[in-house]
Amino acid sequence: MRNAMLDLYAEYLINSFSYTTATGLSELTDGTISHDRVNRFFNGDICIGNMLW
Repeated sequence: MRNAMLDLYAEYLINSFSYTTATGLSELTDGTISHDRVNRFFNGDICIGNMLW
């Protein structure tokens, strides 16, 4: 699940034309992935920067 969320977030960043937010990602998925779930993912014990690159 971690890789799926990371892939989704990377695609969201690549395809966005303005600011990116957890709320924006939640809206993009029609609420399938909640704002809180995105926040928990980024507040976890993973190093997002290294994983994205």
